[in-house]
Amino acid sequence: MPRLPIPVHAPSLYEQDVVRELHRWRNPDKGVFTNAYDKMSSIIDQATDTLRAVPGVDWTLDTFVAGVIESLNELAHNLVWSDDIYNAFRRGGHDVTGPGHVHNLDLRHVDEAVATMRIPYAAVAGAEGATTGFVGAAGIVPDILALTTINLRATGEYATYYGFDVTQPEERRFALSVLSASAGSSDINKDFALKPISRASQGIAKRQAIESAGQYAITGSIKKIAEKLGVKLTRAKLAQMLPVAGAIIGGGLNVMYTQKVCTTAQHLYRERFLMSKYGPDVLVV
Repeated sequence: MPRLPIPVHAPSLYEQDVVRELHRWRNPDKGVFTNAYDKMSSIIDQATDTLRAVPGVDWTLDTFVAGVIESLNELAHNLVWSDDIYNAFRRGGHDVTGPGHVHNLDLRHVDEAVATMRIPYAAVAGAEGATTGFVGAAGIVPDILALTTINLRATGEYATYYGFDVTQPEERRFALSVLSASAGSSDINKDFALKPISRASQGIAKRQAIESAGQYAITGSIKKIAEKLGVKLTRAKLAQMLPVAGAIIGGGLNVMYTQKVCTTAQHLYRERFLMSKYGPDVLVV
């Protein structure tokens, strides 16, 4: 029996394990954390429907917040220090000077670099949510904007570590989509906004990526995602109208949300890392 040729460019054993892990993540058995997050979100949605009927609340929160989130999307990603990340790779013995070089590494090296990254982000988000939540209604908008900034910064850092350039508009759109998806259903497969840029990572031209998601420009797409994110977060944060309960809900929800954003971001960028390195078929289990 003739021997099959040995692939010259195949996933390592570690990367093959990650593919299986990603498959389980895409098709989860709901655990305690997921059920708790979904239950909290459901209770908050029901409790805040009446509050949202107050004249002016929708306009003040949804419209204003959505507009500011668009600006925060630029600001937060400008705060990602990509050179420091590439320097960290070089100190570890890897020849990385830009985003494209990261995909020459084994995924294991990137995973090791981001292993504890979510911990400080969750801690900061929790402390911020407890502080602004304690003052009730006055803390809603500042809390949403701070939480969004923290999580956009975290997502941008994950993107950079996994070899994607957050100075590009389509990458900033993708990062905002991660936040929006994490604020909604626990089933990531249901979020349409994550699909177009994932296809772009498989080699589709940038022009096609910009025209995807309904054939509208990336700037318009970012606006729509910001609006959706604003609605989702304000529904949750209206629970902070009760001062004492607000501190508990604010801090707890911020931690859970940030943990979910970090998990979602890491797994999605791992998928894109593998697709960029080996092609889309690498994710077929």
